[in-house]
Amino acid sequence: MLTFFLPDTEALAQASLNQAIALYNKNDFASCSSLLSKDINGSLRNNASAHYYLASACLRLGQNNAAAEHYLATSKLAPGTVYDTYSRKAMQS
Repeated sequence: MLTFFLPDTEALAQASLNQAIALYNKNDFASCSSLLSKDINGSLRNNASAHYYLASACLRLGQNNAAAEHYLATSKLAPGTVYDTYSRKAMQS
């Protein structure tokens, strides 16, 4: 009997987020945004870090409305955290 193991959805989401952060840190904002945009309405929907990095990548790409939307989502998902603080500062500038 063959047993198949499906990858853990949460682990896949974390791996995707880690890859996106690495792309962001290499100043590859377009690839970061593209990767996160695929998962932001699914497995990373409630992940403040994902919204924060997507917002920051969008801002660097001149997509100000999308950036504001994801900074706001970050603040709602993680009030009182460093992500919330940075998101609020970004929205004020």
